Amino acid sequence: MPVIQRIHRVLVNNGFFYIFLKTGEGEKTDDTGRTFYLWQDAWLRALFDRLGLIVLHSLNSESVLNSRDVWQGYVLRLIE
Repeated sequence: MPVIQRIHRVLVNNGFFYIFLKTGEGEKTDDTGRTFYLWQDAWLRALFDRLGLIVLHSLNSESVLNSRDVWQGYVLRLIE
C-alpha cells in the first residue's frame, strides 16, 4: 500500500500514527458513489511488520452509515 509506505518514510523512530480502513476483499462503491479499497487484518499486520510498525492497539467498528460495513483501526508505532 503506497500510502502506508509514504507515511512510514516520514515517521521518526518511535513515531506514532493511526489508520482506519474498511474491511473486506477487493473494492466497493457505496450508495453515494465513494469507492473504498477493502483490507484484511492478516494482510495489513504482515505489511506493518515488514515496515517495522508495531500495532499498539486495534479495534473493529461498525459503520455509522451502513451496519454491514466494518472498519478496522490501528494505532501504530515505528520501531527501527
